[in-house]
Amino acid sequence: MFGSYPKTGPTREAVAAAESGANTGAVAARRVTLCRPPIEPSAQFCMLPRRMTLLRVTRMATEVASEAALEEAREHFAQRHHLHLKGFLAPDLCALITAGIERAEYTPFRHATGAVDFAMAEGPELDALHFSLSDPGLIRVVERLSGRAPLTSLHGRVYRMVEGPHFDEWHDDLDGNRQVAITVNLGGPYAGGHLLMREYPSGASVFDIHNAGVGDAILFEIGENLEHTITQVTGPIPKTAFAGWFCTRPDRLAKGVFRVA
Repeated sequence: MFGSYPKTGPTREAVAAAESGANTGAVAARRVTLCRPPIEPSAQFCMLPRRMTLLRVTRMATEVASEAALEEAREHFAQRHHLHLKGFLAPDLCALITAGIERAEYTPFRHATGAVDFAMAEGPELDALHFSLSDPGLIRVVERLSGRAPLTSLHGRVYRMVEGPHFDEWHDDLDGNRQVAITVNLGGPYAGGHLLMREYPSGASVFDIHNAGVGDAILFEIGENLEHTITQVTGPIPKTAFAGWFCTRPDRLAKGVFRVA
């Protein structure tokens, strides 16, 4: 049996800032504290009741379904390079985050790959996401599911894609630090905006997922033989999501050069 791993550090500060829309400058000044210290191998997590979602992040802990479910998911990830995690964010945490990102500012952003979208400005909402998803219990589970270890941190960004001008390119996300990727839907229900993965260089399709459930996530592998992209949004509702990477070093968002098809 596994116990709970309580979140430590600035949990109350990050959540309170997100709830109140606190001054983003004050949050940014302590942003470095949100990368957790090296994680002990004993980091644990709560067990969810049977027949519930595989993996769920709450404001207090990371919860998993069962040992058997974890093992089955690990085998699926090894064979299919991804896991579609329904209900990944607990409803109260998801409501907190989504309310905040609707108030945030977005600016046009062009990636090194040439892709274009809107990037959410840094602030308390992104801090709360980083802190919740940097839970040592979650990182331990991702290590088990992916076979990538040691992982020490997660960093990422919130982006928004709208119909028409925004697009992605096939790319691999490799930068020497990123090991496993995750995307969490924070809006919807949007049309289009599928996450696709293919083998490189054969181009054989691996998966095509429309992750439009708010709070749902896709955990997927990064590798030299894999590429992914997001299809264009095709309706009036934008796609708003968190894109993050579990890394071997606790660095801030890297600006690496990725292979582009």
